[in-house]
Amino acid sequence: MISHSSNEISGDGTTSSVCLTSAIIKYGDYYLKNGVNPILMQRGLMKAKKVVQEFLMDIKTSFDYKNEINIMKSIAMIASNKDELLSDIVSKAINLIGPYGQIMIEPSNL
Repeated sequence: MISHSSNEISGDGTTSSVCLTSAIIKYGDYYLKNGVNPILMQRGLMKAKKVVQEFLMDIKTSFDYKNEINIMKSIAMIASNKDELLSDIVSKAINLIGPYGQIMIEPSNL
């Protein structure tokens, strides 16, 4: 049986975002150069955005971050490539600052 980390399978969306942006720019430029109405293109992008937002709203899962620290630790574990110590620190920090706080992680020289 082949074992994969969650991050290898799911990722954080960075590559998907870059690929999608690149495709929008590439094909948008192509269609603009070939005479497509830019207003209609913009309307199409807005319709696509709405469809994606509705899909994401349908699949989202809410949880109480104060009482479900294990879920937060699991999410942090994926984001940290299975670094248990870092995921524990991040989940505790989120528990302290709340869902709208900001956590910055920077490499150190230690």
